[in-house]
Amino acid sequence: GDFNIDFNKQSDLRDAVLNLMEFNNMRSALTTSIKTNTKQGTVIDNIFVNKEIKAAGTYVSFTSYHEPLWLLL
Repeated sequence: GDFNIDFNKQSDLRDAVLNLMEFNNMRSALTTSIKTNTKQGTVIDNIFVNKEIKAAGTYVSFTSYHEPLWLLL
């Protein structure tokens, strides 16, 4: 989803979202190799799951500010 929280930067709001997800046994599908998913170098989109992740990543969009995320369960 589009959280509008930069997951690259420490903040109370980011920590609250991550703690909430962890409390509900959810984890981010984004790998540590994904450093950005917007044209401004932020990570404001994320996918949280409680299933085994086979693969995840981004792909180039020529019509969006965001690099769309994809997930394979």
